Amino acid sequence: QRVRLAQALAHRPRVVLLDEPMTGLDPVARRELGATIAGLPGRGVGVVVSSHVLHELESVAERVVFVHQGRVLADGRVADLREELPGQPRRYRIVAGEARAFAGRLLAVEQVGGVAVIADSALEVTVRETSGFAAALTELAAAWSPGVSEIEPLDEDLGYVFGRLVS
Repeated sequence: QRVRLAQALAHRPRVVLLDEPMTGLDPVARRELGATIAGLPGRGVGVVVSSHVLHELESVAERVVFVHQGRVLADGRVADLREELPGQPRRYRIVAGEARAFAGRLLAVEQVGGVAVIADSALEVTVRETSGFAAALTELAAAWSPGVSEIEPLDEDLGYVFGRLVS
């Protein structure tokens, strides 16, 4: 795959079209090739990648176009596309000290629809309405003396967005 990319770049094209560029690569080679591909626009080379392995694209693409059965479903930045999914609750993984007690505090936040304890210190929080949630969570986490060490969105990846668009 690296040789093929080198061959494609040897003629200094303005745009390269890559079809499943990470097929057959080990994890280290995938990371290295992904970094190379992500750096091409900075060198003045436009990149179009066709792939069904959506999680790999997240590291190399700023913008995506979802095509399903020959029809363009969406086009834009992943975060922007996620925001355009109407009525979809958001999910977050939160790691906090004394997680069960923190879950009780989270349930008091107006925008929170539910909290599940998924490990000793990890919670999965479902948010009905994102407006105001970040501010409420920040205030709650800052005041939580056992500490909050992680907050991770669970449904902003390309696979989730594509799945919601085709369902």
